[in-house]
Amino acid sequence: MSAFRWEAVPVTVLALSLLPLWLPVLLRDRTTRTSATAAVTAALASASLSVDGALAFGLLAVGLAVQATQSRAGSPLSFGTLLASALCVAGTATALAVDAPVMAFVLSVAAVAVRVGVMPFHAGAVALGDRSPALQAQQLAATLVVVLAHLRFTDHIPFAYDVAPTLVVFGAVMTLVPGLIALVQPDLRPRTGVPSSRGRVRGVRGGRRRDARNLRLHRG
Repeated sequence: MSAFRWEAVPVTVLALSLLPLWLPVLLRDRTTRTSATAAVTAALASASLSVDGALAFGLLAVGLAVQATQSRAGSPLSFGTLLASALCVAGTATALAVDAPVMAFVLSVAAVAVRVGVMPFHAGAVALGDRSPALQAQQLAATLVVVLAHLRFTDHIPFAYDVAPTLVVFGAVMTLVPGLIALVQPDLRPRTGVPSSRGRVRGVRGGRRRDARNLRLHRG
């Protein structure tokens, strides 16, 4: 049985991210642009193959900023969320460049949490998933490379080991809370300000019933 080759991990992660990154473009989704996707791909590939942490996160920041601009027209909330994650990644690059590993770790964790929609940072991810599932797929594809960079360059410091139990508990609680909320509120989207398909269907049906009732009254 051959030994596992850790040096192949960046290439593997990059390959896994390319399919969801380019599939919306190949399907000609209107919310994605070929030029922007190509720029993001170049940034992700360069960051994945880089051996310098500051350079890798700097390249990621550029790619994520380009990705954020695509969501600006469809959802300002999603644009703000993605831009905030890009700024966190840029801050991580700066922290690594000035040899501030603790700050780099904190900003990197924040970037990942914002991008994957961990509560209470989930509103932007929900809005993007409802307005443009294609862009949501692309941003999650880029998140794979962000997580890879986090594990390669910021996760191997004593502070990371010290706060690991707290982060695990926080992650477990933030995973259970949405499930508990869903028990009493099956449709979570109306609370975010984004109308759900169920709500739209109910609105159409209610309008039809009102029109029929008004027609009967008019005939009577």
